[in-house]
Amino acid sequence: MKISPAACQVKLSDRLDACFDVSKNVLNVTVQIEDRYYEDEFGNRTDTIERKLKRLFALTTEAGCSTLRVICEPTGGYERKLLRAARRLGYLTRYVSAEAVSKFRVVETNDTGKTDLKDPRVINTLAQIGKTLTHRLLDDDCESLRQTGKIYAENQNRIIATKSRIWTVLDELFGDFSFGTEFLFGRSGLALLQEFDGSAYRVRAKSFDEFVVAMKKRAPRIQRLSLERLWLDAESSVRHELGCQYREALEWQLRCHLED
Repeated sequence: MKISPAACQVKLSDRLDACFDVSKNVLNVTVQIEDRYYEDEFGNRTDTIERKLKRLFALTTEAGCSTLRVICEPTGGYERKLLRAARRLGYLTRYVSAEAVSKFRVVETNDTGKTDLKDPRVINTLAQIGKTLTHRLLDDDCESLRQTGKIYAENQNRIIATKSRIWTVLDELFGDFSFGTEFLFGRSGLALLQEFDGSAYRVRAKSFDEFVVAMKKRAPRIQRLSLERLWLDAESSVRHELGCQYREALEWQLRCHLED
C-alpha cells in the first residue's frame, strides 16, 4: 500500500473573508469567525455598502486578522458597487466561479435551487479551500478599450439583426428581388431603399426613364443592366397586389429599420 501526504489548503490568518451573494437590489453577507457565523442583509447602494463594510472590518480584530477580503460571484455588473467600494476602502477582493458555487451548493446543502441565504456560506467554504478567482481593476485606458470593444460588438450584432429585419420587410414589398446582400446594402441597393422605400409598387408607379433618373441621382455608377433587372423584378413583384394601407405600414417599418 502506497501512502502519500494530502495537500491541505488552510485559510490565511491575516484576513477575514466576507462572502456576499449579490443581486440587483440586495446583498447578503456571511462572515465566519471560528464556529460562529455573522450574517446580514442590506441594500445594494454605495453609501450603505461602505457603512456595512466598515462594520465588517471591525470584526477583523475579534478574528485576529489585519484586513478584510470581500468575495462574491460575478453577476453581470451588480457586484461592481460592492467591489469598487471595497477597493476604495483598502480591502482585498476576489471572485468565485458561479458554476463552482452551483455545484458545491448541491454537495454541501443537497439543494439545486439558488438561495440568497445559503450561497454566502457556500462561497465561504470555497474561499476556505482556496477556490477563488482574481478580481482585476483595470486602469482607465484598459477599461475604456474594453468598453469600446463591447460597444463595437453590440453594434455589430444590431446591424446584423437590422439587416435581417430589412430583408423580411423587403420580401413583402419586393417579393421577387433577385439581388443579394452585397448589392442591397451597397450604394445601389441603398438608393432603392432610400428613394423607393424598397417597394416594387413605388418603382412601378414611375416610368422606366423616371426610375433610371431617380436611381442614377443616388447611385451614379449603377449599371444599366442592373436597372433593367430591378425593373423586371418590380414588375413581377407587384402581381402580389398588396393592399395600399398594408404597403404603407411596411414602407414605414422599412424606413425605421433603415434609420437604425
